[in-house]
Amino acid sequence: MPHVQFYTAIFALGIYTASRIGEHIRSGFSSISRDQYHAALSTGLTRVQMYRYVIIPYAFRIIIPPLSTEFLTIFKNSAIAMTIGVLEVTGMSYQIDVYTFHGLEATTGASLVYLAIGLSVIKFMGWVESKYKIRGLIGR
Repeated sequence: MPHVQFYTAIFALGIYTASRIGEHIRSGFSSISRDQYHAALSTGLTRVQMYRYVIIPYAFRIIIPPLSTEFLTIFKNSAIAMTIGVLEVTGMSYQIDVYTFHGLEATTGASLVYLAIGLSVIKFMGWVESKYKIRGLIGR
C-alpha cells in the first residue's frame, strides 16, 4: 500500500479533530440553561420541536466561533503530517527548495496559500455567524 502515510495522517488528524469538535458541541449544549429547556416545554412544544426550534439554534450560534477556529487549526495541523512523509503545502515548498534552490519563492508561495485559505475560512465563518445571529444579543 503506497499511501499508508496519507491514510495514517487522515486518520490521526480526523480522530484528534473529532474529539475537539465533540467537546465544542457538548459545551455548546451545556451552556444553555435548564430554564431554556423548561420554558420551551412549557409552551407546549414536544421534545423534538424543543430541540429543533429552540435548543439546536441557540447551541449552533454558540458553537460557530470555536468551530471556525477548529477549521483553521486542522489546516495548520496538516503540516505535522509532513513528519510521516505526507507532502502537503509546507512539505511541497521544502521539496521545491531542494530541487530548484528557490527556497524564498517556495516558502512565500506556501505562506500565501495558508494566508488565502485562512482568510477565506474567516470570511466564510463571519458570514455564517452574521446569518445566524440573534438580534438583540451581544455579538460582533
